[in-house]
Amino acid sequence: MIGEAVADFKGEKTESPAELKLELPVDAHIPHTYVDSERLRLEAYHKLSAASGEKGSRKQLDGILAELEDRYGEAPQPVRNLIDVTELRQQANRLGLKDFNVLGLQVKLQPVALTEAEQVQISHLFPGTKYLQSASTLMVPAPRDANFEPLRDKAIIDWAWAFLARVFANKTSTDNNEPPKPLKG
Repeated sequence: MIGEAVADFKGEKTESPAELKLELPVDAHIPHTYVDSERLRLEAYHKLSAASGEKGSRKQLDGILAELEDRYGEAPQPVRNLIDVTELRQQANRLGLKDFNVLGLQVKLQPVALTEAEQVQISHLFPGTKYLQSASTLMVPAPRDANFEPLRDKAIIDWAWAFLARVFANKTSTDNNEPPKPLKG
């Protein structure tokens, strides 16, 4: 932020990457009953935020979880979900995604570049898929459980990982600002 303020003062234009919008139906937070100090909760959220970028690792997140458990005891499920969602955010950032929403009746992923063959393949994997090439947007029906209820919490996190693995190949570099490439086969 200081660098941006200095660049603004000098009249230099700085391009910062768009923030990832990740929305999942997950109870992921640090409960007041687990960490009762607002300042310490904010400190933990800040550490998780700092580790959520594309260079973040599961090892960092495990370290944050270990520190929380060392200070406050075994972490409740919402904290564990928060760690898992942060790891998913790391992966989405590595893939260059700007929008990954799993809410309501649809899953929206953006930006995604698909060839016609890849569109057909994904539509077979996820019936009801829509792809808007001009907007680089992929939309698929939201996953449901055996009772046709929307997936939540750990189930939706696991589904999101599997979904990303099916749609994207091992991504190399986004230095040329191209959307991520989908998985072949």
